[in-house]
Amino acid sequence: MELPSALSKALIKRGSIFHSKDDRFREIGHGKYFAVIGVSQTRVVGFFFINSNINPKEWKNSARFALQYPIKAKDYPSFLRHDSFIGCASLQEWAYDDLLDSIRRGQTEYKATLHESHLRDILEQVRQSEVFSEEEIESYFGE
Repeated sequence: MELPSALSKALIKRGSIFHSKDDRFREIGHGKYFAVIGVSQTRVVGFFFINSNINPKEWKNSARFALQYPIKAKDYPSFLRHDSFIGCASLQEWAYDDLLDSIRRGQTEYKATLHESHLRDILEQVRQSEVFSEEEIESYFGE
């Protein structure tokens, strides 16, 4: 189902959760869930992947490991089948217009919105983390 342009644009905002089978994830080998954390002034969407398990490389770095935010399936029953983690140590970027095009083509679809308390916790953690640059914090995690 193709969403009207205005609705598609309204969905691309902090806290929105999407599932995408876009070509950009082809090398991963499967669709990916992700949560939008911010949209920069240059219209780039910053997001974190939602993963079933913590990536083993994150276990080796305590600052990055601390940014694996657990979410429960019972809190997001519309799309989660089991408890998962938002990988908040790895900021991903996607040009706003390209994400919008992926939604219009049906490759990416809106699934849910992060609970306000989860979004607040994540923002507090990433704003205080040594993992991100001042520019990233300002661009994606600011007020």
